[in-house]
Amino acid sequence: DALVIKALDGLYNASQICLYFKLYDQFNEILSLLLGYAHDYVTSVTALLLSESLNDSDFSTEDFPPISKYFLAKLKSGQFKNPVVHFGPEDVVGSAAHRGLMSLDCALMLCKSNLSAINESWQDLLDVIFALREVEVLPSRIAEFDDFADSQGNPLPPSKFAISSQHKVREYNQSISSTSNSASNDGFWRSLFGFGSKSVIRDANNTDKIDVDVTKTSDLLECLKKIANHAQLDQIIMKHPNNNIAKRILSKLIDCLLPAEIDDPRFEHNSVFALELAARLLISNNSNATDLFPIFLSKFEELFAP
Repeated sequence: DALVIKALDGLYNASQICLYFKLYDQFNEILSLLLGYAHDYVTSVTALLLSESLNDSDFSTEDFPPISKYFLAKLKSGQFKNPVVHFGPEDVVGSAAHRGLMSLDCALMLCKSNLSAINESWQDLLDVIFALREVEVLPSRIAEFDDFADSQGNPLPPSKFAISSQHKVREYNQSISSTSNSASNDGFWRSLFGFGSKSVIRDANNTDKIDVDVTKTSDLLECLKKIANHAQLDQIIMKHPNNNIAKRILSKLIDCLLPAEIDDPRFEHNSVFALELAARLLISNNSNATDLFPIFLSKFEELFAP
């Protein structure tokens, strides 16, 4: 547990050194590494919340590790580094199991403070935003769009396409969790959350449904929501005084409309969301529309070309 905290501190300090010496390629490598850990963690949380995929897993509530008191105190302070407070060995228990959660916080704090330095890792950041959307912890300003409402402001019901797309994504996430679980003797959850510290012997004939502790999962979602709010992810997709940053973000969002791997069932689901975010970004930066709209136009011409 203590080693994970030291490793994250080391990566954070290394990123600051890269920024100081303008080593932006190396900064993006560190950021992509952290975002990769974060994405794996959030997608595993998504599968955790799908109760149907827990029926045959090796996961039980007694295996669910607590979030460390160290990280909760840091999250409450809103800073990556805690104030000078003494933490005992018992206060960092759970850091290794939830290393992805801590990586998410570190990565998003770096993104929030250094938007102009993000280049190659933009796609990794968008993948994390897509994953956070699945567990419904994004700030409401980018998770809810008022253009899908009637004249009185009441949200319209989802379209058949939206329902079908969500169903495909749910089935795909369930298939991933069940496949990963059956492929490992230690179990899917044990490998992702670090539950390998003790062995649990189960009756092979026991087919009872495994219930997840609602209190613990609620705490976990609350932590994810706080991290997303502290990072101000909604501000990334809003108005930017720097026109170059706005163009870079818009270009990456537009690129998501036609990714390299179209076979991924989440393609349509994420592409529509990316288009919504891109439209919000364009509207929020209407003073620079003459520079931003050609990015839209070129991609649409590519999509509709014979």
